[in-house]
Amino acid sequence: MSAAITYRPDRTPVALRPYQKVDLEAIYKAFKSFRRVLYVIATGAGKTVVAGRYIEQQVLAGKCGLIIIQTGELVEQMVATCLRFALDADQIGVLWQDDTRTNPGAPLRGCPS
Repeated sequence: MSAAITYRPDRTPVALRPYQKVDLEAIYKAFKSFRRVLYVIATGAGKTVVAGRYIEQQVLAGKCGLIIIQTGELVEQMVATCLRFALDADQIGVLWQDDTRTNPGAPLRGCPS
């Protein structure tokens, strides 16, 4: 995986459930062979948390990404989840209408589809 994660003291580390850890490893393995990976799991099982951990590790490794999200409510959920991890608000840019978090230079950018 990527470099070790250093959590800020003002944040509680987010613990993945055992199946989420297995899923995250499978996602990393899949990206070694494929450009695109689809992660499907039941509603409420923690897709956003798994995505948040993956994003956190990628940003801390110096990479950037774009997430296209279906609704404004899910944008809010993804931003809140990423902030629970080691990401800071200035590392997340929301490209949506007149959102005050618009930051096209942020390592992670999210927008509704």
